[in-house]
Amino acid sequence: DKSAGTPVVTLSNANGAQASFTAPAVTTPTAVTFQLTVTDNGGGSATDTCIVTVQPAVVAPTNQPPV
Repeated sequence: DKSAGTPVVTLSNANGAQASFTAPAVTTPTAVTFQLTVTDNGGGSATDTCIVTVQPAVVAPTNQPPV
């Protein structure tokens, strides 16, 4: 239910079919790594890793009055 490495994020609905997380504020593109393990009714399981790259927020310039 958490990512590996830095930054650490917490998954919401980690055991559900559609998990989500709130992206951390970053200043450079930052990889967040998740590991997913699924288990079927027969006890078989498989694991995979997913890397999500979080991009820095784009801040619009503020409007300045003419000088």
